[in-house]
Amino acid sequence: MNRDLPQEAALPLLPADSPRSGQSGQLGASEQLSRTELQALIQLLGDESDTVVAAVREQLGVGGRAIEKALRRATSAEEPQLRMRARDMLAEFDRDFWLRRLIRAVSKPHIDLESALFLLANLAADDFDARPYRRALDAMANKVRERAALESDPRQAVLALPTYLGTELRFSGAKADYHHPDNIHLFRVIERRIGMPLTLCALYLFVARRAGIRAGAVALPGHVLVRLYYGQNRSLIVDPFQSGIIRTRADCTDYLRKCDLVPQVEWFRDASDEALFLRHLRNLANSNRMRGHRGRARQLKRIAELLAYVQNHRHPALRD
Repeated sequence: MNRDLPQEAALPLLPADSPRSGQSGQLGASEQLSRTELQALIQLLGDESDTVVAAVREQLGVGGRAIEKALRRATSAEEPQLRMRARDMLAEFDRDFWLRRLIRAVSKPHIDLESALFLLANLAADDFDARPYRRALDAMANKVRERAALESDPRQAVLALPTYLGTELRFSGAKADYHHPDNIHLFRVIERRIGMPLTLCALYLFVARRAGIRAGAVALPGHVLVRLYYGQNRSLIVDPFQSGIIRTRADCTDYLRKCDLVPQVEWFRDASDEALFLRHLRNLANSNRMRGHRGRARQLKRIAELLAYVQNHRHPALRD
């Protein structure tokens, strides 16, 4: 089994009241600039001096409708440097907007893991649209449901899930560049059919939920598995990272001992969506840190810390 719960890094959250340009009725402080002043600032984005550009970016960074419109016009400017910096600032506005959406999401009493992971995708892809990926999950679930309906044995019926996803579609674990964000983001795992254990398990859970199969995540330290229930509260454990092969309790215990860990009863309970999303945030923070995106890593880690804080205070029994 491979580890998917690495160490990660930390920074301040974005101001909660800073609206996305063009998405809010509120006005940013820079909206008070005159058209002439705003145009002059935009032009200075193309300046050769890093000091000047930094000062301009700070002035424009509060966002607002007028600033966004001016930046969009600048993306068609003749000067290449100005075009590039205007695009960068617009991308930052979008990212800030989705980061604030994440902050609001993790502050809620309950998190829907699927919706949260698709929300996270907006940080990785411009104009991300979750609908094609939800349709892909629907199609997978329909196939699993059809195959399960052909089985009279309840155990074989639930095994239609790993057979279809792991054997037929060949979803399996990433062997190269393991910590790459593509192995963490759900939409990229659906596209590429490889990923980290955690994201592959999420995929199995979402297909199972649609197909009417009761399933849960067994979130062992460093590796996540899927439990499939059948019959009178009987269950089996499968490993999506290894194409859905069956794992026994002894396999799990042996893995923990090899990691110098004493098996804990709570590790074998079904993990909540909140707990799984927390691990996703930490994995993505670590991935960004390893790739040199330290600012992004710190932001994600702080959001993870907020989620951990909220969950610990709502569920004191879950505190470490």
